[in-house]
Amino acid sequence: MSDTPNTKLTPPDAIKVLISLVEIAHSRNTYSIPETYLAFNAIHTFTNEKSYENVYNYINERKTQ
Repeated sequence: MSDTPNTKLTPPDAIKVLISLVEIAHSRNTYSIPETYLAFNAIHTFTNEKSYENVYNYINERKTQ
């Protein structure tokens, strides 16, 4: 990681990085779907972005069907 800049991220940028890391890990089958869902819920706690709220609502609606 010597090529990584040593700068502090803003909280919104840090959340985006965490989301990207979870997406990459899930695509590599590192996380199961329940584990990915847990990570999403944890990240969702710190963000108010509409797109994540839409996904959260969609998932909860599917669970009740």
